Amino acid sequence: MDLCQSFCSLFDFLLSALSFLTRGHVLLALFLASLALWYVYYRFVKSGPLTLTYSRSPLNDFIVSNASELRKVYTPTPYLLNGDLQTVFFELKRKMIYCPFTIKYDRQLLKLKDGGQLSIDWPIFPEVDRNMKPGSLIIVIVSAMTGGRNDVYVNSLMEDAAKRGHKTVLVNHRGGSKTPLLVSLHRKP
Repeated sequence: MDLCQSFCSLFDFLLSALSFLTRGHVLLALFLASLALWYVYYRFVKSGPLTLTYSRSPLNDFIVSNASELRKVYTPTPYLLNGDLQTVFFELKRKMIYCPFTIKYDRQLLKLKDGGQLSIDWPIFPEVDRNMKPGSLIIVIVSAMTGGRNDVYVNSLMEDAAKRGHKTVLVNHRGGSKTPLLVSLHRKP
């Protein structure tokens, strides 16, 4: 049997095997292939070094140059490749697997020059506070526009950071998370 005959018999075998596939098999294969392509795109094309937008100052430049995590390539979780999926995931987690968090907070109010104020929530984790070394980094979490300390993602971040021995603080927007809004947005200077 020469090469051409063996190739033809292999081709005939593949064609006969394909005839057993149903439309469901083909759709499943297309779905899995598109999922694989989507993952490869986000994992290898979209991920890359972090892009930081900040006001240039000696202090900010010092912080950025000394924070080694900021120089690493960002690689998202394989099943939560973009912000949309991450938002949907945490909303579903909050609604379907609701487990109340028992984090206690110490709130500080920060008075601003225009008469307004921000609230800053420090979670109380005695084991983290006890083992905190002078000069340790503090992770600053800025809540979403309507978010606050009751959001699942905020509590999850704080608990995960505490398990790793990091102190966190949550900065709430003006009027957010039950912080009184003291100035009108339409107030003239």
